[in-house]
Amino acid sequence: MAALPILGNLGGASTVDWKRTRLHHKLRFACGSKEFLAAVHQLI
Repeated sequence: MAALPILGNLGGASTVDWKRTRLHHKLRFACGSKEFLAAVHQLI
């Protein structure tokens, strides 16, 4: 999780919505390019 801001600065993205996610929730997420996230969105 600590790498997500770094990846964001490098042009990457993730499926985590921090406005809706609480720290005690189990996370299912992916990170990568926007094209990759569009391809795996149904799996998350």
